[in-house]
Amino acid sequence: MTESPQTRDGEGWTLPKPAHIPKPTYYPVLFALACIFIMFGVVTSWITSVVGALLFVVSLVGWIGDLRHDQP
Repeated sequence: MTESPQTRDGEGWTLPKPAHIPKPTYYPVLFALACIFIMFGVVTSWITSVVGALLFVVSLVGWIGDLRHDQP
């Protein structure tokens, strides 16, 4: 007995269709890097924290913008 790739056990169960997946973006990586810069700046220099805070804002705004524009 051969099963189609869409059914499981032949009992009418089907594999779910994938949900809408957002397009790939680098903003989450920049966001994590910004958090590292902020924490590293607490230990070393306030200038590093300022750079991290700026990168934090830019990456957060970009990431949210990408998600908002990707909605159907």
